[in-house]
Amino acid sequence: MLYLGIDAADAGLDCCAVQHLPDQAEQHPKAVSGQVRGADHLLGWLRQNWPAMAFSKMHVTLSGEARANEALELALRVVGVRVARVDQQKARLFARTVLGIRCQRERIDSHVLALYGLHTQAWRAALNMPASAPLAA
Repeated sequence: MLYLGIDAADAGLDCCAVQHLPDQAEQHPKAVSGQVRGADHLLGWLRQNWPAMAFSKMHVTLSGEARANEALELALRVVGVRVARVDQQKARLFARTVLGIRCQRERIDSHVLALYGLHTQAWRAALNMPASAPLAA
């Protein structure tokens, strides 16, 4: 499974992919400039680096302003990527309490978002919750 954290802004996308393998996790940071074609560049990067992995095996945790995310979220969902929006403050709280780090730079933020998605999926599995069910009512 590939977990991708994306911090989206009008200027571009800051991304970090974390590939979860048995007993290890590999980190792959990527900056994508421009929102207009950012989704196309991102999908090309994913196809190039993980050609054997289906988009349905990828999980994106997305943060940033809603208007900056709409086109990106739609483009990812159309090809089958699972997308979850997260509040930036919740991701920073997760980083501080679970990971023990303070986020200030964008690349760290996107890495934290990827790990947040990974941990959320682990929580769902432990609770026997389907991936589409909300965590809180």
